[in-house]
Amino acid sequence: MTAPSPVIVAFTRHAERRAVERGLALPELAELLLADHHRRLRNPGDADWIVRAAGVAIVYDWPDGQDATAALVISAWRE
Repeated sequence: MTAPSPVIVAFTRHAERRAVERGLALPELAELLLADHHRRLRNPGDADWIVRAAGVAIVYDWPDGQDATAALVISAWRE
């Protein structure tokens, strides 16, 4: 059974680089993802989900492999 929402947010190296390039703080991205996970939509790209909040889009996989407590951010950008 899948947990109702993640409690841990991890970042790929790509996501970390993109966040730095775009002036996005990783802790803030993690907070947005956790707070708005319930508003997620299926992502048509490589990542499973997308969350849009506070002018930012976050694409991520959840669960992260077999870990239903974790989300893995693939990329993020300002909208």
